[in-house]
Amino acid sequence: MADGNGDRLKKFLTNASLAVASIILVLAVTEGALRSARIYKDISKGRKVCRLSSNPRIGFEFIPGFTWKWLHVNSYGFRGPDFGQIKPENVFRIVVLGDSIAVAPYLPEEHLFANVLARKLNGNAPKTVRYEVLNAAVGGYDTWQELEVYKEKVRALKPDLVILGICQNDFVKNGNLSTDWAGIVRGDLDVDESGEKLAADIMIYRKIKQAIRTLNLANASKEDAGRYLAQLAPTLSKLWNEGGKPLAELSLALKNDGVKSLFVIFPYKFQMTESGRRSSDERFMEFCEQANQPCLDLFDVYRSNSDDLYIKNDHIHPSVKGHEITAEAIYRRIKDAGFIE
Repeated sequence: MADGNGDRLKKFLTNASLAVASIILVLAVTEGALRSARIYKDISKGRKVCRLSSNPRIGFEFIPGFTWKWLHVNSYGFRGPDFGQIKPENVFRIVVLGDSIAVAPYLPEEHLFANVLARKLNGNAPKTVRYEVLNAAVGGYDTWQELEVYKEKVRALKPDLVILGICQNDFVKNGNLSTDWAGIVRGDLDVDESGEKLAADIMIYRKIKQAIRTLNLANASKEDAGRYLAQLAPTLSKLWNEGGKPLAELSLALKNDGVKSLFVIFPYKFQMTESGRRSSDERFMEFCEQANQPCLDLFDVYRSNSDDLYIKNDHIHPSVKGHEITAEAIYRRIKDAGFIE
């Protein structure tokens, strides 16, 4: 009898071990497939555009000469055509700093607000002046990287005006960076989202979480969806104590260099529906006033426009129309400030 019980127990343990091993194998194969699919998707979307930078404070940067569809990186590592690094006479040089909002790899170059602004400036300029707008933005940059890019790359170009385009997630610091076997730069964020940092690197977990988020948004009312996204989105107010430091340092460096500057903050789409909201971020506006830093909050400009100014299913990145509205608002702001003739 005892031997029979032992055999049954042995059989049960064997079957249980095989079941656990099968589950582990299925999960491993699924994880590998998801990671391979991500790499294929990233390559097809041109995300091999970046390399690790020799400057650890910059972290990663565009590969000079890289071309993918309508995205072209010039020899200096900026999006756009090549330019003479020594500023010609009678040229008013503007450099745009920022992240994916400003560099907008999802749009043809002529639609970017930097290029729309350049056309508008030169269309209204006196014959004695030519305006040049260079785009030094790189997708995924945070405020620490934007500061360092000014110090290492932009300062040497002797700009007359620097425009910093700020997305509210720029205050989330990029963490450790590396390249995978496909040559794509990978990294984590230097924040702990309720202890999820380790789990966030597991593709199965990320896909399940993304599916739950999509389902919640699909079944939510417009107001509930806005509140849900507001809980998920990193904002300047939450992260100001750290992310504001490089912003303040950049403002001071520009003043010390005698360079005019304008900091432009972009609202999230869901903020348009938040009752009682009067700005993209109050802490940012307080900083601008206290630091005597020229700023432009696009919140009222975007909310007062009847068109959808964001790309489809996106609460961050402006559409072609959004870039046009942005360029017009920047043009009026720098003209009113006396930065241009």
